[in-house]
Amino acid sequence: EHHLKHRRQILSQTGSPVDIALVQLNARLEGLWVYGANGGMGDFCILASEKDSLGDSTLLMVDRNRKEAARLCGPTDSGWIPPPYGFPALLSGRLHPAEAEDGGGVIWLRLKASNHLAILWRKSASAKPRRYEAFHMPGEELRHRVFNYLVV
Repeated sequence: EHHLKHRRQILSQTGSPVDIALVQLNARLEGLWVYGANGGMGDFCILASEKDSLGDSTLLMVDRNRKEAARLCGPTDSGWIPPPYGFPALLSGRLHPAEAEDGGGVIWLRLKASNHLAILWRKSASAKPRRYEAFHMPGEELRHRVFNYLVV
């Protein structure tokens, strides 16, 4: 994000109308994350599912305090849920079990730094989203996920 912000500043200074870039983001998302003041509100884990026939695995988010789980999807996935305006999410997921009658909750994740996530969590379709900051707990080095974006 910082690199793209810098590119936007250069565009505004030079007066160029458009810039196109291929951005590759390497992120270590798997593991234990804590959220709230000093991790006091709770924790969740991001896990890789078993590999499919193509050798890929899906990321799953499990929140043991709220007793919810979600399959995390990127913008090119058919399960992607667009985030509210102003929150450029990396991943989204529909929360299960769906307690609300209006389709259940949704979570959006945005990577702020290598060990820092911004989370937007909406309990139900009619509820206002709440924002949290989460921090990755030290532990085993797991594989990096690669996300590719074409930015215009």
